[in-house]
Amino acid sequence: MLHVHDWRSLLADERVRLFVGDGAMNDFRKSLVTDYACPWPRLSVRVDSALWSGNPTLEEILAEATAKTNEQFVSCTERLREATGTMSPQAIGSLLSSGRPLKILGITSRFTTFLQYSMRDWLASFERLGHQTQLVIEDHDHHFCNGMSTAVACAEFEPDLVVIIDHYRGELRGVAERVPFVMWVQDRLPNIYSAEGGRAQKRLDYTMGYGRTELVNRFGYPGSRFMPAMVGVNPERFRDGAISEERLAPLRCDVSFVSHASMPAEQIISEQIQRNGSPETKRLLEDLYERLRAIYDAGGSVTAGDQIKKIILDSLRDNQLTADMNGLLDLFVSRVNNAMFRHQAIRWVAEMGVDLRLYGKGWENHPEFKRFARGVADNESQLPAIYQASKINLQVTPFGSVHQRLMDGLMAGGFFLIRSVTGDEIEIVLRDIWNWCQARGIRSGLEMVEGRDETLSRLFQRYAEMTLVDPASDPDYYFAALEECALGGFTRTVNTLFDRHERVTFTAREQLVKQVRHFLASPDERREIVGEMRQRVLETHTYTAISKRMLSFIAADLSPVTLPSSVAA
Repeated sequence: MLHVHDWRSLLADERVRLFVGDGAMNDFRKSLVTDYACPWPRLSVRVDSALWSGNPTLEEILAEATAKTNEQFVSCTERLREATGTMSPQAIGSLLSSGRPLKILGITSRFTTFLQYSMRDWLASFERLGHQTQLVIEDHDHHFCNGMSTAVACAEFEPDLVVIIDHYRGELRGVAERVPFVMWVQDRLPNIYSAEGGRAQKRLDYTMGYGRTELVNRFGYPGSRFMPAMVGVNPERFRDGAISEERLAPLRCDVSFVSHASMPAEQIISEQIQRNGSPETKRLLEDLYERLRAIYDAGGSVTAGDQIKKIILDSLRDNQLTADMNGLLDLFVSRVNNAMFRHQAIRWVAEMGVDLRLYGKGWENHPEFKRFARGVADNESQLPAIYQASKINLQVTPFGSVHQRLMDGLMAGGFFLIRSVTGDEIEIVLRDIWNWCQARGIRSGLEMVEGRDETLSRLFQRYAEMTLVDPASDPDYYFAALEECALGGFTRTVNTLFDRHERVTFTAREQLVKQVRHFLASPDERREIVGEMRQRVLETHTYTAISKRMLSFIAADLSPVTLPSSVAA
């Protein structure tokens, strides 16, 4: 039994709706088919037979609402089908390439942490290009987007293009088949990385983002409709604008580093051992940690996943143990080595005695670095000021520096020193191999291997030395990886994205120390370099640049094609 105050508290929750008095049941029945984003009730409570006799029952009301909603869904989809049914692929391609304003519908969820903001930035980029956009998202926390929400939005807006992040058309209902549909892959999710996802791709379905090589070659996504792209940056949110000295003054420092990867590697290992407990696990994890620590203690580092895999295999062999390789790789690649790589560079700076500041969760608990901790920085309100106020920002990640943090920082006008990794060098080798193939008209992995000469053999050897993988062992898959790099314009790494990258990159302690001392005393040079790097990001990695490239990519694919009467895969 609930007391009166309990009912008041319950009714204060906007998920609860109370219908009382004359016509209440009619109002309730009507609301089920008009507020289609609100979940339907699963339970009815008899309060007073004078208010409601119990007829019709809740089950009968829901059955009636289901029938009416289905009719409304069919009506909406038919409206959009009639509006787009006569569009040929040539007409769609011409529309996308004409420069005329398009109507672009974006679909996302308020229950995501990053993706809803990425979608808003994506749609904003279309608007900057002169297009009209509409966003489908839940209005309230008790709402959820469903096929009806999508169908109504499509019927009313009549989009020329539908875009979504981390979901493909086959997972949704309500989008007409003859409207081009784009999925931006930003995360490695099981719904995407599956044969089912590949089979679901229809003629007007396009994919962009990460993972092209694997998704095309292992899961059947059409390569001709997959455009590689990194997550974009919104220059409007991180613009190089004037920030008051009042805000900058307390943040000014020599060097800053922003990251949540604050837990020491030895603590990660200790917690993992306590969680698992067995003597075999303890022996294996401690041995793996000691092997990695020996590399870092000698001033080296590990920046290739296959190197870590070899270390794990060697340890398993020497200790005569078996273990879950995927679990070990995830632990040591994503956490242990990640911490060791970042903390090594921080230690190099800390030993210089400069004004160093660390932003992120947990640095106040780090036994060695807690004196540099400055708390968590708000992504939008504080980070731009931190980037500008720091004479030098560090970008230190073991498997590639060209991602959101660096792009946002450059947009805000921050100067960065960047730690080079194996992937930076690999991308240069890949570009050289691709250019070798292009000069000879080679279009497949088999042709590449059969045409190998002394130059290509040297490039293969260089690649194998860095990755421990021979390109000739799986030439078709390797050639697909070359294509992915080329389609992205070889812009995935610092070495291929930025001219004169050697001015701001380092691999060893001596290089970093020399660069820190030099750039702390060279404000004019810092500004010059930031201007050059920022311009390059504007050209290649903003949402606007990516969206413009995407529209051209789809238009080029559609223009020469004739669409069959029944849209096929």
